[in-house]
Amino acid sequence: MRHRVAWFILGVLVGSLFLVSAHSSDAKSPCSDSILGSRSSMGFTIQGPLNWSPRPVLTEIPNKVILQIQKLNPEIIHNTVHISTIVSRQEDDVLYSLFVSKNNGNRVWYVEWNRNSSRILRIGVIQFKLVENTTHRETKYLGQVLGNKMKVVKTFHEEKLRAVSPESLGSIYIVTAWESFEWYLQNPITGKESLTAKTVAKGRFYIDYGNRILGINDMSYDWRDTGVTQCSFNHNTEGVGTISGTVYVDAKYLIPTIPLGIHFDSHPRVYVDAWTHVSGNAWGNKSVGRPWC
Repeated sequence: MRHRVAWFILGVLVGSLFLVSAHSSDAKSPCSDSILGSRSSMGFTIQGPLNWSPRPVLTEIPNKVILQIQKLNPEIIHNTVHISTIVSRQEDDVLYSLFVSKNNGNRVWYVEWNRNSSRILRIGVIQFKLVENTTHRETKYLGQVLGNKMKVVKTFHEEKLRAVSPESLGSIYIVTAWESFEWYLQNPITGKESLTAKTVAKGRFYIDYGNRILGINDMSYDWRDTGVTQCSFNHNTEGVGTISGTVYVDAKYLIPTIPLGIHFDSHPRVYVDAWTHVSGNAWGNKSVGRPWC
């Protein structure tokens, strides 16, 4: 009887080991159902699987490599920005340094070089293919303020590019996304609606798929109609070097009517993770108060 119990316990332990091994193997796959449940500081849930084996990303290049680039292609030195250097997935001693054009954010140069000798092997421009281009719009009426009807229009847009050449850099993506928040006022006499202020959180995200956000270019902006005062406009990015990137804007505006002014604010955001999932969010508030900021 004791022998049977011992064999039963041994069987349970061995079976548990197989289950743990199978679960760990699934979690490594990009297609795994495993979801990272933690939230970023902006409240965005990462929609990708757990990243068990991130490949190294370097932020500096040896002087020996820089001098070679200057001789072979000085345009890279003068007209681009280095965003990262990643290790080849096929060969540990091969590195790819990525440079983004200052004039065209979708133009990315790569420099392939040997880690041990610092010798440049190849220089070229990454070719990208458009894989997604979508826009969503939502309108909401907010009632009246000092006799003027107000409405807001939220617009979200994303454009996704995937590297197709060279094949060794097929994990590189460029995602351009923006979320806009527009305020409209309706003239109480003519009934005509006019755009009063538009606030846009816009970013271009450079991604090594399943690994991390390599860089973010903040392209946020706003527009105001004549007579609208910008009280504040703050924008920033977060998440370079992590698995979640954010571009956000916080803006406040005023229509300085007498004796009371119309105050309103806008807070658009865009979020992108290392698995190229994209989302946006925006909200705003309106109030009546003093006719100055």
